[in-house]
Amino acid sequence: MAEAQSWAEFALRLTETAYGLEHPKTAVAINNLAMLLQDTNRLPEAKPLLRRALRIFLHSLGQEHPNLLIVEDNYLDLLQAMGNTREEIQAEMLALTAESSSRVGEGTADLQTSSPSAPSDGYGRGRS
Repeated sequence: MAEAQSWAEFALRLTETAYGLEHPKTAVAINNLAMLLQDTNRLPEAKPLLRRALRIFLHSLGQEHPNLLIVEDNYLDLLQAMGNTREEIQAEMLALTAESSSRVGEGTADLQTSSPSAPSDGYGRGRS
């Protein structure tokens, strides 16, 4: 797995260089590295990566894009794997919402974890 991680980190560096730090392709590479870390039980290292990928996808693709929803699911799975309770997960998602809301003036959109028209799944996000 160490070799796989080296390749994933290399791919991320190449993607960042080729497309920039905030490009959706960079977010895909970030997500891939985070999933590798999660698969090797390095959960604390995966968490900030998934948060970064979420921010990039939200800013560049919008709230309903499938890539954002996939990374959001990965992040929720990570929080559950880390042993967070439902209440802690809801608080984490609210913190992400507040963090994104405070950055709206800096060019990022608001991260909403649920939609008024979609029923909640109990973790602070809507489901369709």
